[in-house]
Amino acid sequence: MQRVLEQAGQMGRLVDDLLYIARSSAGVASPHRKPVALAALVEQVCDDARVIAGQHEIVISCRIEASDHFILGDEGRLRQLMLILLENAVRYSRPSG
Repeated sequence: MQRVLEQAGQMGRLVDDLLYIARSSAGVASPHRKPVALAALVEQVCDDARVIAGQHEIVISCRIEASDHFILGDEGRLRQLMLILLENAVRYSRPSG
């Protein structure tokens, strides 16, 4: 049942992404750009990815110094991008990696 829920969540995200791309191409949607605290975002994404990695006996280490660096971007899309990268790293790593 857990696997079915995960797959449903992934399919929902894919549909949302396709809709976003279609709307962007039509000029209807645009990213919500605002200042994003980069260090805090990376830390949050690492925390989220640790849950996924723990299920595969993989450890995610995040060493980021506290900073007040901001970037202008869509926080939700940046979070999604970083999480996809970490999910792929977990998927293609060996257990205990």
